[in-house]
Amino acid sequence: MIIDSVLDKYRGVRHRQAGDIQDEGVLNSMLGKLTKMSKIDQQQFWSQDNVAGNVCLYTNSEHPGVILEYVWSNQAKDSITTLYHPHSIFNTRGDLIKARTDLIMEIGSGLQMLPSMVQINDEGRGRLTYLAEMGTMQLIDTLAEVEAQRVNIIHA
Repeated sequence: MIIDSVLDKYRGVRHRQAGDIQDEGVLNSMLGKLTKMSKIDQQQFWSQDNVAGNVCLYTNSEHPGVILEYVWSNQAKDSITTLYHPHSIFNTRGDLIKARTDLIMEIGSGLQMLPSMVQINDEGRGRLTYLAEMGTMQLIDTLAEVEAQRVNIIHA
């Protein structure tokens, strides 16, 4: 039996291209609707997990086929938002938390570090971020870099 790597499992996740004016409008529209909701109404979209972080998974009927991920950092009081195309990891908040946990644990394993200790330079935020503070696409990209280094080390 062949077991797919964690990276292979999530390789099909696609974010919408950053910088696209249309997507910026969609992002602002979706964030506007989300933030205008009462805190009680917003709770249905948020999940908090010690490994995966504080993550909001939001969709609305005005923008079908668009998924908003909003990852909040309690420590730094900042966030990252990303728009995605549909993928099975966005079916439920639980699916997203599981995917993020898989990615974070695999990054830690690849670096031979406790995942909670790993920090990555996030140029957009101008600071080092913990894995739980990163967007899911950032986690996928980081794991790809870690696996590429692992392959290079094995073949060196």
